Amino acid sequence: LGAKWTIVLGTLVALILAGLAALMITRNIAGPLKNLTGVAERITLGDLGTAVTVDERSDEVGALNRAFDRMTRSLRAMAGAAEQIAAGDLRASLQPQSPNDVLGNAFVRMTDNLRRQIGGIVEGAAVLGAAASEIVASTAQFASGASESAAAVSETTTTVEEIRQTAQLANQKA
Repeated sequence: LGAKWTIVLGTLVALILAGLAALMITRNIAGPLKNLTGVAERITLGDLGTAVTVDERSDEVGALNRAFDRMTRSLRAMAGAAEQIAAGDLRASLQPQSPNDVLGNAFVRMTDNLRRQIGGIVEGAAVLGAAASEIVASTAQFASGASESAAAVSETTTTVEEIRQTAQLANQKA
């Protein structure tokens, strides 16, 4: 009877210890992973205001937590630069996380291209302004020439009228 109770009690103690171990594992691993899954879902929906709780764990869960924190900060920086550009400020600058950072490198190329295009538009506007100034000067010169021509035509008309009157008077005297 003693051995039977020892086996039963040993089995119960082992089950209780296994349950406590499962509870500890669940709390230490499954809980933080569940939190990170929630953060990932909110980031997927575009909510970058989600805070990642970073603890000093040295295991894989801690490394995953720190990676999520870095990713969230990087996405926030990109969103901030995009907001700045959307507001018309092309001074926004962003540093890609690495040479393999596809989104960061594309963002840098996009801002560089926008700056070049705006520079081209400004240069084109300057050329257009200079051309408009030349057109205004030419138009003023043409108007001045037209005014002089009108004065000359008026003088010629007056002279022709005087000649006609003189010829008519000469005709009458003759």
